[in-house]
Amino acid sequence: MLSIIIPTYNESENLDDFIRDVAKSLDKVDHEIIIVDDGSPDGTGKIAESLKNRYKNIKVLHRLRKRGLASAVMDGIKESGGDIVATLNADFQHPAEYLSVFYDYLNKYDVVIGSRYVDKAVLLNWPKKRMFLSKFAIFITHLFLPNLKKIRDPLSGYFVLRKKIIEDMHIEPFGPKCLPAILIKCASKRIIELPYVCKGRIKGRSKISIRNGILFIAYIFKLNMQ
Repeated sequence: MLSIIIPTYNESENLDDFIRDVAKSLDKVDHEIIIVDDGSPDGTGKIAESLKNRYKNIKVLHRLRKRGLASAVMDGIKESGGDIVATLNADFQHPAEYLSVFYDYLNKYDVVIGSRYVDKAVLLNWPKKRMFLSKFAIFITHLFLPNLKKIRDPLSGYFVLRKKIIEDMHIEPFGPKCLPAILIKCASKRIIELPYVCKGRIKGRSKISIRNGILFIAYIFKLNMQ
């Protein structure tokens, strides 16, 4: 079974339509959806509960405060019942229609990364500042974590993996990203990056902030020291 982890914070404008897209993409795949909400003040948690009653294959994990995307993903994985897990954001920057495509590649690979920087990938309606910050963050990652240089998008938040490859790992959920830690500690070399169309956010507010930038740098330094 495929377990889909969706971390949310203030996504009340997007969540209903996004879950509909996930369900449509996976209509032929046995799956569950785990929404991990960090106490969103805009009512995202209540919408998640209403969706749970409607779809029946949704679990909702309510956390009392904003604790970060990486820890939300790891908490969601702990609650998952599937042997395959996927994570993506509910802001439509990670289009749900790619889920079934990525899932199919698990026949040959242990980790499938939705990449923004391989051939045929598209960054649609991204502000120049956002693109610069993304590429700079990847540069920092490659600089301090040279083992990840072959991965074009080690900071992707859109990926699918076999849960068995991380079950024995100690992954400390620190900062806004968890994929670099998974890739560093993962013994498997069966990793592939697949292109997708990464869309700019239409509704809601971006979570990018100075605080997240500082947390990211601290996170990379911490991984470098391990």
